[in-house]
Amino acid sequence: MCLIRRRLVLSIGFLILLAAGCEAPKPPETTEAPGPKTKEDVLAIIRPILQPIRDTVRPPAGVAPPGVSDEQREQIIAALRDAILHYGDTEHGREALRALGREIEDLAKEARDLERWRLVSICVDAYDMLKMESAAIKRLDERARMMLAQPKIEVKGFMEDKEKNDYYVFMHVTDRATGSRRTVTMREGEEVDDLRLVRIIGRNKGVRLEYLKIEGLFFDIEF
Repeated sequence: MCLIRRRLVLSIGFLILLAAGCEAPKPPETTEAPGPKTKEDVLAIIRPILQPIRDTVRPPAGVAPPGVSDEQREQIIAALRDAILHYGDTEHGREALRALGREIEDLAKEARDLERWRLVSICVDAYDMLKMESAAIKRLDERARMMLAQPKIEVKGFMEDKEKNDYYVFMHVTDRATGSRRTVTMREGEEVDDLRLVRIIGRNKGVRLEYLKIEGLFFDIEF
C-alpha cells in the first residue's frame, strides 16, 4: 500500500512540474478587415467619380468648360455601380453614398442655372443609380428632357410677299434625337413643331421663337 501511495505522489508531482513548464496557449490575434472605416474614408474614395461633372460646372477662372463625353458618362455610371457594390453594405458606406447623392443634386442645379441640359441629364442618371428620392431631381429631369427635345433651328432666309404685305421665314428644323432635318416656312404668329414664330427681328436680322412645350420660353436665332 505504501508503495502505491509513493508512486501516486510521484506521478502527481511529475504532472505539476510538467504543467509548470508549459505556457498556456495564446488566443489568436484578431486582424481588422481591410478597407475604409468611416464615412469620410469612403467619400475620399468615391468623390473623384464626379470630377468630370465638377470640372464642367465649376471650371477654373479663364478655362473653358470641358464638357462630359458619352464615354465619361458611362464611366461615371459604372463607377457608381461599383461603389454601391463595395460600400453599400455598411452604415458608413451608405452615409457616404447619400452625401455623394446630395452633391450630385447640387451639381444638377448648377448645371440647370448654366442651361447645360445634357449635363443635367447626366446628373439625373447618376442620382438614379443611388436609388435616392428627390422632388427637385424629378423636376430637373422633366425640364432636361423637354429642353433636349427642343429642335435645333437655323434661319436660312426671308421672303417678302408684297401683295399680301407678309414676310416668310425659311428655317431648317433639326430633331436633336434623330438628326433628321426638314425645311419649314413660317410667318409671324404661326406654329410648327412646338415652335411659334413670335416676330422677325430688325430688318431680317433674325427671329424670336417661343418653345411651346415650356411656358414662357422665348429665344432668338440670328440670320
